Amino acid sequence: MKSLNIKHRISAAKAPRSNGLAEALVKRLSDLIKIYVKNDSEIEHYLPLIEMSLRATAHTQLNLSPFQIIHGCRMNVGEPLELTDTAKLIQDQQSYYNWIIHRLKRTMMLLC
Repeated sequence: MKSLNIKHRISAAKAPRSNGLAEALVKRLSDLIKIYVKNDSEIEHYLPLIEMSLRATAHTQLNLSPFQIIHGCRMNVGEPLELTDTAKLIQDQQSYYNWIIHRLKRTMMLLC
């Protein structure tokens, strides 16, 4: 850790305000899991999408995503496409998730 100039700091276990960034990430992860996962047996299926979402989202002050910080470029999540095949009045989050997965798979097949 010395070679990367990282300083280890200890925070109190019962005081979440002492480690605000980590606590905010845990809350965001928890919120996303609540949105997409309907029962505990499905959590492993949805984690890759949630991880990608968190890694691609830019920090509000830095305007850089974790992916950009590590790799030096923006995450390629596909090219913008014409939205002729939009989901018609999606009623729930699960249907929207399934529609997005279908579109991403189709886009990846076109790019490869």
